[in-house]
Amino acid sequence: MMRIEDYSQLPVMPNEHTVKGVVSWNSIGEAHAQGKTPTTVRECMVDGYVVDIRTPLADATDLIYEHDFVLVRKDGQITGIVTAVDLAKQFKQLTHPFLLIGEIEHHLRNLVRGRFSTKELVTASGGDEGVRGPDDLTFGGYTRLLQPADAWDRLEVEADRSVFLDRLESVRQIRNDVMHFSPDARDQSETRQLECVARFCRKLTPHVGE
Repeated sequence: MMRIEDYSQLPVMPNEHTVKGVVSWNSIGEAHAQGKTPTTVRECMVDGYVVDIRTPLADATDLIYEHDFVLVRKDGQITGIVTAVDLAKQFKQLTHPFLLIGEIEHHLRNLVRGRFSTKELVTASGGDEGVRGPDDLTFGGYTRLLQPADAWDRLEVEADRSVFLDRLESVRQIRNDVMHFSPDARDQSETRQLECVARFCRKLTPHVGE
């Protein structure tokens, strides 16, 4: 059944309130490693770890990392399970936008590096005298820097300037939401926008990181 339904763990429960233990691929493998040939659930059952549904995820993380899962109790009933795979998916969902934004910034720095004077970079930054190179520019600074057609031409890239700057402005707005942990940030459409811009930037700077 576990193979057919693609389950990694199955709780052993005489009713919806009581957990006798859990059978998992790990527990089955451990039984065989000890020289046993289990024929019943009892022979390869391990303890099940239960947390209340109101438990902060951060507090349950150590248990999940140690045991690969926890069972979740709500109003006295076991209502679900949180696994290490679930944690990994949540981690990706939370961090993926940060990684994409960082990659886009990295590509932008390499696109403009060596093509503009420090004075031009300072002007694009709004007069910030602390700017010494592309690494000091914000997304807004990059947009202002590349707004003039002659500045864009210096990049020597095959791309429509207005479309690229429009996408860059979208990235800037998403970045501001992400960095301020806005609850409206990081929906799927915004993540797709970041992925599209990142893929496009990779084509513009194919040798970055080599």
